[in-house]
Parts: sequence; C-alpha cells; structure tokens
Amino acid sequence: MVYKKYVKKKGRLHGPYYYESYRGDDGKVKKRYIGTSLPGESAEKKVVPQSLKIFLVIIGILFVLGVGGYLAYSNSDILMEKITGFAGEGLPTCHNYDLNGD
Repeated sequence: MVYKKYVKKKGRLHGPYYYESYRGDDGKVKKRYIGTSLPGESAEKKVVPQSLKIFLVIIGILFVLGVGGYLAYSNSDILMEKITGFAGEGLPTCHNYDLNGD
C-alpha cells in the first residue's frame, strides 16, 4: 500500500513524500521511501516560483502602462482634437517669453 506524507518545517508544508507499506520476513509491517513522485507519473512537473510570477505581473503592468502612455503622448494632437473639438489648438508646445520687454 502506498501513502503520502507531508512534513511541516518552519510553518511551511513540504511534500508529498511517497512511502510504501509492506510486511517483512519477520511479519512486521515496515515502510519504504519511494520518492516525491510515484513510478509512472511525470516527475518533471514545471513549478514556477511565486517570486517569478509576481515579477512577470509587475513587468506586464509596466508594459501596459508604458505602451498606453506612449500612445497617448504620440497621439496627443488627435486626443486634444477629440477633447476640445479644435484641430491643432491645444496647449502651446513652445513658449517664447521676452524678458527684456523688447
């Protein structure tokens, strides 16, 4: 008979560890360690660490915000026309101030 065992260390759960129960030559029940996966199961389970998941989510958010900001900046004339209704009459892009009063 095969059973799973989990071990708790420092508040974290580790496992499953598979053990097999068998009856020895002396008639006593003994256990034998099989491993972390059963024979016939794929032992190559791809596990993505939690920190990598968080990193990918942050990169995705920054990418979306960056692309959205770039599109809004590059199309500012079109957006200003939609908001104000006037083409090319948005905020001035260059200020020429004459400080000498000439």
